[in-house]
Amino acid sequence: MKESTKLRILLIVLGVAITVIPHLFGDSDNLQDARFLIWQDYLAGYMDGNGNVVIEPQYSFAYEFSEGIGAYKENNKYGFIDKDGHRITEPEFDYAEFFHEGLCNVQKDGKFGAIDKTGEFVFQFKCDYLGGFQEGLAHFSKDGKYGYVDRDGEVAIMPIFDRAEPFSEGLAAVKTGDKYGFINKNGDVVIDAVYYLALWFSDGLAPVATALNDKFGFIDTSGAMVIEPVYQFAEPFASGRARIVQDDKNGFIDRNGKIIIESRYAEASSFSEDLAIVRFGADEAGIIDLDGNVVARLKGKDIIVNPFTKGLAMVLIDYVEVGYINTSGNYVREPVE
Repeated sequence: MKESTKLRILLIVLGVAITVIPHLFGDSDNLQDARFLIWQDYLAGYMDGNGNVVIEPQYSFAYEFSEGIGAYKENNKYGFIDKDGHRITEPEFDYAEFFHEGLCNVQKDGKFGAIDKTGEFVFQFKCDYLGGFQEGLAHFSKDGKYGYVDRDGEVAIMPIFDRAEPFSEGLAAVKTGDKYGFINKNGDVVIDAVYYLALWFSDGLAPVATALNDKFGFIDTSGAMVIEPVYQFAEPFASGRARIVQDDKNGFIDRNGKIIIESRYAEASSFSEDLAIVRFGADEAGIIDLDGNVVARLKGKDIIVNPFTKGLAMVLIDYVEVGYINTSGNYVREPVE
């Protein structure tokens, strides 16, 4: 496989593995209607949730489906297709991401904007970057500062921050100087900027660290530290578990800070659909349940496994072979180059 294609596949896998994004992958409850990205002979296509190829590999690059729509790339431009492979738009965008809340952030003719599911612009304006919509707002940057726009493209929160993240549970992490705090949807600071790093709220808690190389703990929406900062790293909660790192090993805690799964794994994903992916070694990965029981083991050179969505997980072997497994660890689609 071409080196550029290998790298792009790896970035997709790593990006989704690091952050479980619910709107990606098979976003239909019907496995026949769900669409999962596949690669064969350097080209991207899609299969359904049963492993049947429904859109033949034909694109130089493509994203996972989001909200029933997939983004493809041809001649260095992005376009969009429906679940049957019919083109919603021609390849006309310089940049595209995923659909969130019915809109997709794109770039065309030097301007960022948001399109609806027919491919029509809802708004377009000059800025340096526009993120995806979360809870009705999208963060953007202009002249080195960050703010938020609403679904009509109107500035809802002025670009006065040095960094801004998407909203979650009514709050967003923003950076002022070299510290993060949290704002509400009115742009009011509700948690002072005292953190070196802050991630998003989930289940009412957010992981934070107060200084470089300092320990991570969890704060509630009032800013109170409710789980003491004792971890090398921590991720937001998913399925009632948060991934934590201690002594360079990964484990999981519950919302009370109780260790549910001891820190024993070299690598681990957050939980998704009550299952997490762990790594035993360079060539062996596994699936564990919420109590840490090993559901399945998988072997392959430099194996990487994505979190589960709609009962399937993408598997990357030797950085080039892409396949899918079910929750039992059996292949629905064997890895192919």
